[in-house]
Order: sequence, then C-alpha cells, then structure tokens
Amino acid sequence: MTMPSLLQYFRSIRKYGTYNSRQIPKTHAEYKQLQEQEIKQPDEAKLLRVAIVGCPNVGKSTLLNQLVDWNVSSVSSKVHTTRSNVIGVYVKDNIQLEFIDTPGLVNRQHIIRHKLNPNFVTELKESLIKADIITIMADVSNRRERTKLNRGILDLLRENRDKESLLILNKVDRLQKKQEILDITHTLTSGIVDGKNIRKLDDFEYKLEINNRNFEKLFRKTEKYLKYRDNETNGDIEQIEDNIGWPNFSQVFMISALHDDGVDDLRSFLLNKAKPQPWLYNADAVTTQKPKNLIIETIRQICLDLLRQEIPYNLYFQIVMWELDDVGNLFIVVDMFCPSKFQSLIIGPKGSTISTIVRKSRDVLCDVFRCDISLKIAVKANKK
Repeated sequence: MTMPSLLQYFRSIRKYGTYNSRQIPKTHAEYKQLQEQEIKQPDEAKLLRVAIVGCPNVGKSTLLNQLVDWNVSSVSSKVHTTRSNVIGVYVKDNIQLEFIDTPGLVNRQHIIRHKLNPNFVTELKESLIKADIITIMADVSNRRERTKLNRGILDLLRENRDKESLLILNKVDRLQKKQEILDITHTLTSGIVDGKNIRKLDDFEYKLEINNRNFEKLFRKTEKYLKYRDNETNGDIEQIEDNIGWPNFSQVFMISALHDDGVDDLRSFLLNKAKPQPWLYNADAVTTQKPKNLIIETIRQICLDLLRQEIPYNLYFQIVMWELDDVGNLFIVVDMFCPSKFQSLIIGPKGSTISTIVRKSRDVLCDVFRCDISLKIAVKANKK
C-alpha cells in the first residue's frame, strides 16, 4: 500500500468507521485510467439497470445518493439541479446495480428559461431504453403530484410498457393520515398493482395508528397495506388507463429518501431482480461522472440553495487550477462568471455570501472525493 493510499485508509476508518475501496477519481488521468481498465467479472455476475424518473424536485437525486451510499448527484431545493443523466453504481457480492438519475421532466419553455441542455428529453428517453426497470417517483407532499401522474410520465410509461415499472411514493413522513397515503396509492395506480385490484381503506385488515413515531411501519412493510382482492382484473389493462394513474406498476414503495427510510427495502428488491449478465463497471466504481463535472455541479447546487431566483441559472464556471498533492488532497480554483448586475449580490457584504458558498461547497466535495480539499472561487463579471 502506497503512502497516499495508507493515509486514505486511516482517514476512511476515522471518518466512516470502515475502509471503503470504492473511489471517485480525483484527476482526469485517474478518470481516464479507470475508464480504460478491463472490467473484472465476478463468478455468476448479475446486473440490473434502473432508471429513476419523476418531475423536478421530487427527490430523485437524494434517493440515488442513498441507494449507492455516496453523494454522487447534486441536491437542491430548487428545480433542475440535475442537468443531465447521472450514473450511480452499487455492488453487493456478485450483483451490480446501475442507477440512472434522470433530469426532471421539462417542456421546451423550461429548457429555455433555465438554460438547460437541449438534449434533456432525448437523454431521458435513451436512459429508459437502456433500463431493465423504470422507477417512477412522486412527491406525496405535493398536492398536484399526488392527484395524478404527469402526462409526460404517462407517455413515457406507454412507450416502455414492455418494461417493469415501480411506483415510489416519497416524503410519506410529511403526511399524517393513513387514508391520505392509501388514497394516493389508489389514484396513481388506477387501483391496480401487479395486475390485481388493490383494496380500498375500509377493506384493510390492518388498522395501524399512523403518527410520526411509527410511520416507518407503513413504508417498510408496504406489501401488507396493498392487500389484493381475490380476483384478477377483468378485461384488458390498457382499457383501464385513465390519464391519471398507471395500472401496470408491479410494486409500490413508500419511502422518505431524505431520512433514508424505506430505501433498504427498495434496494433489496432491486438486488433480487438482477439477472445473469456481465457487469458494466469494476467493483470499486461509484459513478461515471468526470471529476471536474462533479466540482462544477456541486458549486452550482450550493448556489441554487443560497442565491435568489434566476441568479444561479445565469452562472458559468471554469476551473483554472486543479492540483493533487502527494498525500491525496485537492487544491482547486474556480472562476464563477455572472452578469455584472449580480456580481455584488453573489459576493455579498464583506464577501460573506461567496465565503458561505465556498465553505458549503468544500464540505460537500470533501464527502464526494473522501479527501481534504482547498477551494477558492473568484466571482467575475461576464465579458461583453
């Protein structure tokens, strides 16, 4: 073991309680080397490719980070934090899961307004073609989302009806009544899960008292609450499609991604769904993102949280220095370009705002790269 890796070993033990051989490359050379490495296949290798789909801000990136046990996708309270597909990798024994965190569904107006990649929609459709399972994520605390599925999501499901799909109800901890959760489930599934009618509230055998303390009983044992009628659905399921819910979900999971509740059950379900096929990545892989992209998207995420309204969507970043020292620490300098009218707002009184952006960005990046990071950001006005 070399000196840098020895230091990383003890740092990992001190911070995380165990040594983790998984890694995110810290330089372009490391990234290129990992991309060119021959993939070592385990005996009886299994693989499952999972697409995570949903409207903006439903918690897709938070779920991805929990599923792969690493902060690989930027998370913000504002829309369109994820600006392109983000790949996360999880390995257990001979099973590899590839998660594709897709950008939130958008229309052309959103793409123009938020200066998004014009390939947003194309990338989403391509990810679904590659996926073995499609997971549709809904925010049950959002009144609009819990009354019907987005039309764009329904169109994507129809285009990929040959693939298995799951419904993930996120933020269930924000609801107080059992009936709300069950009604939402019934609405978004058109009353059908795995080809069978699900019973309504008054048909349930289990009468649980739902409150914040025992809420996890609901989403950790979802199947107990989705009791099926004895008979299968009558007629063609396609005739049941009502532009409100999707009657072809095979399972429903109720989770709180932020608090990591119910995520283990979802991951275990997906591990059991993996099929014999070669791995796509080596066992120590975490994500396919380039190191510099991780830096820029992390800073953008912090700006989205700290800066008001349209400012974060008008920023451009350029890395001007990137150095790795002998013990594996990173030294990074970034130029942040903005319209001149926003420059003083970004810097803040006596540099307070940009100092906060630097500090919070550094904290996240230290966790992403699992090393110490020195970060400097210079705010510059766009050249006319």
